[in-house]
Amino acid sequence: MRGLFYLFNAYQPLAPPHFSVPSCTQKNKRMASLKEQLDMKRLPQHIAIIMDGNGRWAKEQGQDRLYGHFHGVESVRNIVEGCAELGVKFLTLYAFSTENWDRPVEEVTGLMELLVDNIRKETSTLKKNNIRLHVIGDINMLPDYARKELKESVAELEHNTGLNVIMALSYSSRWEIVNAIKSIAADVKAGKLEPFEIDQDTIKDYLTTREFPDPELMIRTSGEYRISNFLLYQLAYAELYFTNVRWPDFRKENLYEAIMDYQKRQRRFGKTGEQLQQTETATTS
Repeated sequence: MRGLFYLFNAYQPLAPPHFSVPSCTQKNKRMASLKEQLDMKRLPQHIAIIMDGNGRWAKEQGQDRLYGHFHGVESVRNIVEGCAELGVKFLTLYAFSTENWDRPVEEVTGLMELLVDNIRKETSTLKKNNIRLHVIGDINMLPDYARKELKESVAELEHNTGLNVIMALSYSSRWEIVNAIKSIAADVKAGKLEPFEIDQDTIKDYLTTREFPDPELMIRTSGEYRISNFLLYQLAYAELYFTNVRWPDFRKENLYEAIMDYQKRQRRFGKTGEQLQQTETATTS
C-alpha cells in the first residue's frame, strides 16, 4: 500500500534531528514485538480517530500549518495500512469539522486541495487493496471540485469488501443529531412513523453512520482530552484513548499501543465485572 494518501513534492523533507533516533531495524523490531502482543481475537472492529496536532507539529518545526497537514497525510496512509493488515473492519477519521471552516482562508483552501489531490492519486491504490471509502458530514459545504472527486472515488470503491475507511468531512455531531431529529419529525408528521415507535435503533437509523457499527475505540492525538463534537451519540460506550503524540508522528506502533490499552480494559456496558465473568464462563463451558 505504498503511496497511500502521500504526496512527495509539496515540501522539502524534514531536517535531520539533533538527537539520536532508533534505526529502521530497531523500529521494525519494536513494531513487530508490539503487534505480536495483540490479541487478534479481541481487536476493536471499529476505530475512530481525531487526527489532532498537525498545526502544532508544524509550528514546532518552524513551518506554517499547512506543512503539518501535508505530513499528516503520511500518518493517514500508515494507519489505514495498519488497520487493513490487522483486519479491522471500520476506521473513521475526523478529517475536517464544520468549525474548521472558520480557520484562515489559506489553510482551508490548502486543505481542500490536499484532500482532492490525494483522493485522486490514491483511489487506484485503495481499490487494489480492497478498501472501501465512505464520507460523512455536510458535504454540500465542500467546494464543487472536492465533492466531484469524492463522489467519483466513493463510487469506484463501493464494491470493495475489506477495510471501510470513513472520512468525516465538514462533520459536526450536533449538526448530525439536529438533522436526524428533523427527519424523524418529518416522518412522524407524514404518518410514516409513530412517536411511540421511536427508540435508540430508530435514532441510529437516521444518523449519517447508520451503515456502520458504533466505534469500540476512539483515539485522539496531540494531548487534548476532548471529543470535540465528534460522534457524540456513537461514542456512548467507546473506550477513549488519548496520546501526546502529534498526528504527523502517529504510526502503526502507536496504533498497536492504543489497541493494547483497549484490550486491557473490561467493557462492562453497565454490568458488573462478576456478571461478565459469569457470562464468559457460560460461553466457554
